[in-house]
Amino acid sequence: MAVMVDSMNKLEKYIALSLLVFAVVFNLWLYRWEPSSRVDPNDNAFQFGLVDRTNAIWNYADSVCKPKTASPTSPRFYLAGIPVVCTLSLLSDHWVHNWAQGYNLPYYYPHIPQIAIVGSWRALTGIMGQTSCWQSSLFPAGCSISLFSYYHGVIYLLMSLVPLAVFFGIRALGLPFITAGVGALLSSHISTDGLYGLDQTSYLWRGWGLSSQLFAALWMPLSLGYSIRFLLDRETLPITGGVPKYLSWVPLSWRRFLPKLTGAYPWAVLFTTAQVAGHLGLGLLMFIALGIASIAPAIKKFFQQETMRDIREDLLIGIIRVACIAIPAIGLLSYWILPSMIFASYHNISFWDPVWKFDSYGVAEVLVNLANGVLFDFDRYPVFTTMTMLAVFVPFFSSMGIKRPSNATSYNLSLTYPLSFLFVFWLLLYFGRTAWGSLIDLIPGMIEFHISRLIVMLHLLSMFMVPIAITWLGNAVVTGIAYIGKKAGKTIPAIPPLALIVIIASCAALLSYPQTLKYSKWNDVLIKQANGNWDKGVQSVRDLMNTLQSLPPGRIFAGRGGGFGKDFRIAETPYYMFISTFGYPTIAWLPETWSMNSDTEQYFSEDNHEHYKLYNLAHVIAPPTQKPQPFWSLKKETPEWNLYAVDTRTRQSSQKPDESTMTNYIGVGTAPTVIHTDKNNLINLVHLWIQSDYHTRGIYPELSYGKIPLEETRPQFAMVDEVTYRLRDNTTHSLMGEPPVYMADPAPMTVTSTRVSSDMEFSATVVVQKECPTCIALLRQTAHPNWKAWINGKSVELFTVMPFYSGVSITQPGTYNVVFRYEPSAEKVVLMILGIIASVGLLIIWIKPALKSKR
Repeated sequence: MAVMVDSMNKLEKYIALSLLVFAVVFNLWLYRWEPSSRVDPNDNAFQFGLVDRTNAIWNYADSVCKPKTASPTSPRFYLAGIPVVCTLSLLSDHWVHNWAQGYNLPYYYPHIPQIAIVGSWRALTGIMGQTSCWQSSLFPAGCSISLFSYYHGVIYLLMSLVPLAVFFGIRALGLPFITAGVGALLSSHISTDGLYGLDQTSYLWRGWGLSSQLFAALWMPLSLGYSIRFLLDRETLPITGGVPKYLSWVPLSWRRFLPKLTGAYPWAVLFTTAQVAGHLGLGLLMFIALGIASIAPAIKKFFQQETMRDIREDLLIGIIRVACIAIPAIGLLSYWILPSMIFASYHNISFWDPVWKFDSYGVAEVLVNLANGVLFDFDRYPVFTTMTMLAVFVPFFSSMGIKRPSNATSYNLSLTYPLSFLFVFWLLLYFGRTAWGSLIDLIPGMIEFHISRLIVMLHLLSMFMVPIAITWLGNAVVTGIAYIGKKAGKTIPAIPPLALIVIIASCAALLSYPQTLKYSKWNDVLIKQANGNWDKGVQSVRDLMNTLQSLPPGRIFAGRGGGFGKDFRIAETPYYMFISTFGYPTIAWLPETWSMNSDTEQYFSEDNHEHYKLYNLAHVIAPPTQKPQPFWSLKKETPEWNLYAVDTRTRQSSQKPDESTMTNYIGVGTAPTVIHTDKNNLINLVHLWIQSDYHTRGIYPELSYGKIPLEETRPQFAMVDEVTYRLRDNTTHSLMGEPPVYMADPAPMTVTSTRVSSDMEFSATVVVQKECPTCIALLRQTAHPNWKAWINGKSVELFTVMPFYSGVSITQPGTYNVVFRYEPSAEKVVLMILGIIASVGLLIIWIKPALKSKR
């Protein structure tokens, strides 16, 4: 009997591993055209833009993170003696100038995936002796692997390896090999009509291009599996003896609540940290999920009517264990998480984002979509929906995992009940604000979260629950047949549960795979078509990029989705998307809406010359058929595109008409008024200002995010809401009925010799003819506290001015050298160093006992 059981176990393991290998190989074959793409028609245009910018900043760091080249006026000068820290600080916190007047996206957005991609690509090309590739990302000559191709190769591998993550995530939970094998077989085949979940529509070339989500999604099954295993483990510290020195201070009465930090624990921390590093939003969801999973044992005991003492102890143990996972993960990434929370007031919540993203779909629509298979089984038989719903109830059947007949071992599914709690929780939460109103905002981080993205958690849980249901069903059928035979007094030949599980899994695959193949087949057709169109126009593209590189600094307008930009394309990608992807600053396209200038930039009018000056929009790319504006000056004409120049110098400038100085990143004007506001009350105020002639007259009111000083003598008022403001006499007025009036004389100032370095540093010579108490110099980049300014080598205070730019005060006559430079946050640098030290400490704590045991 023992030999038979051992033989069955080996067979099960071989079958499970075969299913895993098949699933990975199938994905590698299915998605084989993905790395060949030459342009992106979706969000990957934005995602690769961040990768490209990281590569450019790496080059920038190589030049400035040295004591000989660092500027003494820069805080980074003190980091130059530690080049590694200096480089890391820049890679994790730099200015991305591509969109919406620029924004420090790595400060708020995931950046570790971009650093890993660029770093590994540089290492590979360095080994191949192709370091010249580092200077360009657009298929440079002589490069075997361009950064663009390498990036898409990484995405391809991540998509293909999802079954591997699901397999080991299920095994980490302690479930059988066959359950893990079935999970791997089906993990890549959830189907939706583009709901931003973990299905292929989120990642493929013809889909949404959510590669940032993919960088986190690969680690989510591993994080969930190992974390739940650790949370359910009840092995605690010994009361006496064997306690690590760093925990010897814990009182004896408390040791029974503290877990051993071995077994699944290090892996839970590792994979949870990796997932948060890949996508902070999904990391937040995982922390919430682990919080619910940690109290699942207590909830179970409550329904089993156990004593309140046992329930309270389980709650305490769960809270301590989830803290043991969360604290190291948050601590290691605190350099990113804490500053992004502290400076959330500089993170825009866009007016243009549809309401359903924040509020989700409501009870009725979610339940209808669930019943119709829309959430898991779009355009096919609802096999995932059926099995997921069955799995919700599996742990609560009396046997907590139905046993095989006596000739085999049992499949114990008793550890799966937290998954059921989690599925119900996330389904209820997915109803959104339409159902729960402001109650949902009581959950940390949900106030500004896109609730519609909670489908990610439902998909993650489904990847676990479908194979669990199939495993249970195979055993249930065998047990049911044996029970019927026993009642009937007949001997029915025993059917191996393993065989039934494989049969059911094969049926589920046959029902699921065709939809995946159909979607992917058309994806391949579209990639081949786009690549063919790229080959036809590649020379024109290279000519355009070479021309753009020779232009003086300034933003580019290449149309917009509602104008001539819609059909003005490179292969399948509009020009305004393509050029911004490769590091050229653009206007009027919003791949991200986090910049505080995102919303108001959409009020730009392409027939208003003053708007070009406001945004330093110095270049225009348009199709030959587009009628030019009177102030566009034709510079180059080709059959595919025309390039125009626009003079963006302000009226205060005394520059001669030299094309090399036709740029306006640093401007001058006056700030005659102070407006107290916050990020939620800006859009109408700035809209009125943009549509007026105030900026043409050089009037840039100051936007105060804090308390206005009592000694402030300039006129001031405070925004009460989006359409109401309050004056100093406490009277309220409507922006629409009584728009504010800003009064100021023309600024007696001129700007000359503007210089730009990697869009991280801007400098100019400013001349002030006479005393001017409200005169300012301003930088036409989105304001943020990380911008620093120097006047004649002396650090000065920055403030925010309309529309959301940085300004400095210059009131006395004279000639001034004004420098604006983006600097990595000092707080982030300190927290990063502490995080590195903590990481080394944790590794020592985990590795040291293992080394001792080997001795």
